[in-house]
Parts: sequence; C-alpha cells; structure tokens
Amino acid sequence: MLLEDERGYTGLKITSMKQDIVQLANGIKYFAVEVTAEDGVQYGISAYDEEAEELYTLANAKSSSQVSASVPLVLAA
Repeated sequence: MLLEDERGYTGLKITSMKQDIVQLANGIKYFAVEVTAEDGVQYGISAYDEEAEELYTLANAKSSSQVSASVPLVLAA
C-alpha cells in the first residue's frame, strides 16, 4: 500500500526530519519526518517502535541519495 494524501498524491518530498530515532520515557521508539506534496501542502509523519525504524531507514536512504531534500518519497506498508 502506498502512502498518499487525500488528493491521491504519492510524490512526497522530505523537507524536514529528526536526526535520529528517539527513545521516549516509556521505552517506545519514535521517529518523524515532514514531507511536502507537489502542490506545497506539508504533512507530518510520525512512527513508533518497528515502524519508526522502517521510516528512519527509508528517510535516511532517500536523504543520503540526494543533493537536496527534494527527492520524491513514497512509503510502502
């Protein structure tokens, strides 16, 4: 399943992200990114535990393979 916004956009670009996975006080892992759709609308994506690790891996792979934060991000679940 592809992550898309309510208008069906799947070409999301990373515009901001946490530097690392955060361990919350209750022991749960947390990671978040901010993405921007093609029309400029911004969304926050938060993930916890195993999903935090998956989002971190995907976001870092996208950000390390780009010169700027404008490489399309497509999340699959």
